[in-house]
Amino acid sequence: MRDSSPLLLLEAAYRDIESNGLSRGLDTFCEALDANPGFLFALLRELTDDRVFATIRSSYHPIGFYSTVLSRHARKDYPSARFIWFEPGHALAEDIHDHAYDFSVIVVHGSIRERLFVERSHGVRYKKYKFDGTLLDSNVRTDVEEVACFSLQAGCRYQLDHDQLHMTAALTPAAALLMFRSSYRRFDSRVLALENKSEPSRQKDLSHDDFRSLVERVNQLSPVT
Repeated sequence: MRDSSPLLLLEAAYRDIESNGLSRGLDTFCEALDANPGFLFALLRELTDDRVFATIRSSYHPIGFYSTVLSRHARKDYPSARFIWFEPGHALAEDIHDHAYDFSVIVVHGSIRERLFVERSHGVRYKKYKFDGTLLDSNVRTDVEEVACFSLQAGCRYQLDHDQLHMTAALTPAAALLMFRSSYRRFDSRVLALENKSEPSRQKDLSHDDFRSLVERVNQLSPVT
C-alpha cells in the first residue's frame, strides 16, 4: 500500500470501508498515512492533473472552507472521501447540521473544535433546510442543546453517525481534514438556522485554475513534499 499513488490508496480505503465499516475499514489507510507525511500534498498534486481534475468536484463554501470530493466515481451507495481545507483569515460561521451518511474524520493539519447537539421538541424557533438551501419547514420549534465539545489536533481521528447534529470550527489559522463517508443512510440532511438568519449560503464550484491556486496556498502554509 505504501508504494501506491494517493488516489489508489483512497480507492483501497473505500473498499475496506465497504467490507468492514468505517471504524475498522480505515485502520490500514491510517497506518499508511502515518508512514507518509507527504501524503496530503502528493494527493493534491495528483488531483491537479487535467484528466483527474475533470472527474472530481472541488468547491468553496462561503462560511470559510474548501471541499474536494476525492473519488473519480463518487456514488451515494458507495463510500468516498473529501479533503476539507479551512482557509486562513476566513471566519467560520457554520450552522448546526447533520449528514445523510455516517462519517469519520482524520485531522491532517492544524486543529479543530467539534460541538455536538441534540434536538428537543420545544424551545427556540429554527428554520430547517436541506444542504442545497431548500427550505424544509419554517414553522418548527425546536430546542437544540449542546451535549459535547472537544478539540482535535493533527493525527486525531473521530467518527459521527449521520443523524448527529454538530458544528465544526478551525482552532488554528489553517486546518485540513480528510472526511471519509459511508454509503448514504437517507436522501438528504438537515441544516438548522435561527429565525432571524438568512438561508444557508450555497457553495461555488472551483475552476481548474482556482484549484491549482488552492493547492499552492495549502503547500505554502503546510509544506509537505
